Amino acid sequence: MSTGDFIFAMLSETEKKLPFYLVGAGFDFHQELDPHERPEGYPHYQWIQVVKGSGEVNINGETLLVGENQGILIFPDVPHEYHAIDFPWIVNWFTFNGYHIEEFLNYIHIDRSGVYSVVQSEIFTSKIRKSLDLLRSSSPMKGLEASAIVYEFLISFLKYAHIDGEGDTVSSLHSRLNPVFIYIDKNYEKTISIEDLSEIISVTPQYLCILFKKIIKQRPIEYLNNVRINKSKDLLLKNPNMKIEEVSLSSGYESSSYYCSIFRKIEGISPGKFRELHLHQKYLHPAT
Repeated sequence: MSTGDFIFAMLSETEKKLPFYLVGAGFDFHQELDPHERPEGYPHYQWIQVVKGSGEVNINGETLLVGENQGILIFPDVPHEYHAIDFPWIVNWFTFNGYHIEEFLNYIHIDRSGVYSVVQSEIFTSKIRKSLDLLRSSSPMKGLEASAIVYEFLISFLKYAHIDGEGDTVSSLHSRLNPVFIYIDKNYEKTISIEDLSEIISVTPQYLCILFKKIIKQRPIEYLNNVRINKSKDLLLKNPNMKIEEVSLSSGYESSSYYCSIFRKIEGISPGKFRELHLHQKYLHPAT
């Protein structure tokens, strides 16, 4: 790898105990035609994003092509090598780690090294540049600030990246579900079935459930219940004399007992107790 603009963090033992920490970042590296070999892998997570040109990466014996609007995500200790197949092949890179990284990646269904396609690649580029600037700064809090950048990077990965050949980004899928979210918000007090929701975006009820689980980690009815309960909390506090049965009906529940059971499941307390606690707090701490 020929030299570009790069810097590595001087990590303290305290920073290494953070859930996310930044190891280093590099900008505008011109990759050589000769392979960059790591037979024993690399001890940290690394994102290598293509800026220009194309290359080839071999991960655990599998050879993959990678070009513009793509990048390589390498998990720790995974044997790999990569090289340019046309010149110039220019990349940026971002190296990170932390005890919470694996759990977070599993949560967003990223469980292996590979070539990932990205949309809005400039978002990733800006975070890498921001990392370089921060690591060169004299800020006494730059370890924590760098941790925040790693978290932002992972959120961007969730929204704008997907493994090559495996469909849409979470951001595009969320856009597809947006009409369903809008419909629920406007009609939560009505009787709504999964069939009603699936017809809005012309998919089967089964596929709607798959989309919901992938995007927001909930089933459609779970999401609907959360919206209804949130709406009911407004009613409970803004209308202190409104009966629980009336709140239930106005929130989309014909059975007040069922409403109370769902409220308790989500909030951990009954609607009546919720009203009592928050109205009491309001009177103890009136707005100024």
